[in-house]
Amino acid sequence: MKQYVMALDQGTTSSRCILFDHEGSVCSMAQKEFPQIYPHPGWVEHDPMEIWAAQFSVMAEAMGKIGATAENIAAIGNHHNFPPFTRLIQLPLQVSPSPCYLAGSG
Repeated sequence: MKQYVMALDQGTTSSRCILFDHEGSVCSMAQKEFPQIYPHPGWVEHDPMEIWAAQFSVMAEAMGKIGATAENIAAIGNHHNFPPFTRLIQLPLQVSPSPCYLAGSG
């Protein structure tokens, strides 16, 4: 059975999934942007459920492109380039927007 390493990258504006084979070659890739929330000038927040939906979507898309199933995934790596936090309001799951770093240009 063919095995892949799944790399998940969560960027500031999009989610990405790349599947690599045993030799390290890229076999499949998917990327999806998600909405940015600007509550005040210089602030940006993300809806954690939008991030989750984008991550799930790119995983399914990348796997679907090559016919991979969960049994084909040997390992998963995850990377975030920003440290957001999510506040749980109550259970069952209700979350608030996650503030994150917004770098100014210039």
